[in-house]
Amino acid sequence: MTTQELLGIAMGRIGISYDDFCRLTSEEFDHVFKEHEKKCELLDRADWERTRILASIIIQPHVKKKLTPKRLLPLPWDKKTKRKKESLTDKERAELFDRRLKECGWNLDVNA
Repeated sequence: MTTQELLGIAMGRIGISYDDFCRLTSEEFDHVFKEHEKKCELLDRADWERTRILASIIIQPHVKKKLTPKRLLPLPWDKKTKRKKESLTDKERAELFDRRLKECGWNLDVNA
Protein backbone atom coordinates (compact mmCIF):
# COMPACT_ATOMS: atom_id res chain seq x y z
CA MET A 1 0.00 0.00 0.00
CA THR A 2 1.15 3.50 -0.70
CA THR A 3 1.61 6.12 1.99
CA GLN A 4 -1.34 8.06 0.56
CA GLU A 5 -3.60 5.00 0.86
CA LEU A 6 -2.48 4.47 4.45
CA LEU A 7 -3.09 8.14 5.18
CA GLY A 8 -6.59 7.79 3.73
CA ILE A 9 -7.30 4.81 5.97
CA ALA A 10 -5.86 6.57 9.02
CA MET A 11 -7.78 9.80 8.56
CA GLY A 12 -10.90 8.53 6.81
CA ARG A 13 -11.63 5.25 8.56
CA ILE A 14 -9.83 5.38 11.88
CA GLY A 15 -10.02 9.12 12.54
CA ILE A 16 -6.34 9.75 13.22
CA SER A 17 -5.19 13.33 12.62
CA TYR A 18 -2.57 14.06 9.97
CA ASP A 19 0.01 15.03 12.60
CA ASP A 20 -0.59 11.87 14.63
CA PHE A 21 -0.30 9.75 11.49
CA CYS A 22 3.03 11.36 10.65
CA ARG A 23 4.36 10.58 14.14
CA LEU A 24 3.54 6.85 13.92
CA THR A 25 6.05 4.28 12.79
CA SER A 26 4.78 1.70 10.31
CA GLU A 27 4.72 -0.92 13.09
CA GLU A 28 2.70 1.36 15.35
CA PHE A 29 0.22 2.11 12.57
CA ASP A 30 -0.09 -1.61 11.85
CA HIS A 31 -1.12 -2.23 15.47
CA VAL A 32 -3.59 0.68 15.42
CA PHE A 33 -5.10 -0.60 12.16
CA LYS A 34 -5.45 -4.18 13.46
CA GLU A 35 -7.18 -3.01 16.63
CA HIS A 36 -9.49 -0.79 14.60
CA GLU A 37 -10.43 -3.78 12.44
CA LYS A 38 -11.14 -5.86 15.58
CA LYS A 39 -13.36 -3.08 16.92
CA CYS A 40 -15.30 -2.92 13.64
CA GLU A 41 -15.75 -6.69 13.63
CA LEU A 42 -17.03 -6.68 17.23
CA LEU A 43 -19.51 -3.89 16.42
CA ASP A 44 -20.69 -5.79 13.34
CA ARG A 45 -21.18 -8.95 15.38
CA ALA A 46 -23.15 -7.05 18.00
CA ASP A 47 -25.46 -5.68 15.29
CA TRP A 48 -26.06 -9.17 13.89
CA GLU A 49 -26.68 -10.58 17.38
CA ARG A 50 -29.34 -7.92 18.02
CA THR A 51 -30.86 -8.59 14.61
CA ARG A 52 -31.26 -12.30 15.18
CA ILE A 53 -32.65 -11.84 18.68
CA LEU A 54 -35.22 -9.41 17.31
CA ALA A 55 -36.05 -11.79 14.44
CA SER A 56 -36.59 -14.68 16.85
CA ILE A 57 -38.87 -12.55 19.05
CA ILE A 58 -40.92 -11.45 16.04
CA ILE A 59 -41.29 -14.92 14.51
CA GLN A 60 -41.83 -16.89 17.73
CA PRO A 61 -45.64 -16.39 17.94
CA HIS A 62 -46.00 -17.75 14.40
CA VAL A 63 -44.21 -21.08 14.87
CA LYS A 64 -45.21 -24.17 16.84
CA LYS A 65 -41.77 -25.07 18.22
CA LYS A 66 -39.74 -22.74 20.33
CA LEU A 67 -36.93 -21.26 18.26
CA THR A 68 -33.64 -20.10 19.64
CA PRO A 69 -31.94 -17.15 17.96
CA LYS A 70 -28.97 -19.36 17.01
CA ARG A 71 -31.22 -21.97 15.44
CA LEU A 72 -33.26 -19.40 13.53
CA LEU A 73 -30.30 -17.48 12.15
CA PRO A 74 -26.97 -19.29 12.47
CA LEU A 75 -24.00 -16.99 12.09
CA PRO A 76 -20.43 -17.92 11.09
CA TRP A 77 -18.97 -17.31 14.55
CA ASP A 78 -21.41 -19.72 16.17
CA LYS A 79 -19.36 -22.65 14.95
CA LYS A 80 -16.76 -23.64 17.46
CA THR A 81 -13.36 -23.90 15.91
CA LYS A 82 -10.82 -26.28 17.29
CA ARG A 83 -7.47 -24.74 17.94
CA LYS A 84 -4.64 -26.52 16.25
CA LYS A 85 -2.26 -28.01 18.71
CA GLU A 86 1.25 -26.81 18.28
CA SER A 87 3.24 -29.73 16.95
CA LEU A 88 6.82 -29.75 18.15
CA THR A 89 9.65 -31.86 16.89
CA ASP A 90 11.27 -34.28 19.32
CA LYS A 91 14.30 -32.01 19.58
CA GLU A 92 12.14 -28.93 20.31
CA ARG A 93 10.14 -30.88 22.89
CA ALA A 94 13.37 -32.00 24.62
CA GLU A 95 14.74 -28.43 24.63
CA LEU A 96 11.49 -27.12 26.08
CA PHE A 97 11.54 -29.82 28.74
CA ASP A 98 15.17 -29.01 29.67
CA ARG A 99 14.39 -25.29 29.83
CA ARG A 100 11.45 -25.87 32.15
CA LEU A 101 13.50 -28.13 34.39
CA LYS A 102 16.19 -25.45 34.70
CA GLU A 103 13.52 -22.85 35.53
CA CYS A 104 12.42 -25.12 38.39
CA GLY A 105 16.01 -25.44 39.63
CA TRP A 106 16.61 -29.00 38.41
CA ASN A 107 19.82 -29.87 36.66
CA LEU A 108 19.79 -33.27 34.96
CA ASP A 109 22.89 -32.60 32.87
CA VAL A 110 25.20 -35.57 33.40
CA ASN A 111 28.30 -33.53 32.52
CA ALA A 112 27.58 -30.77 35.07
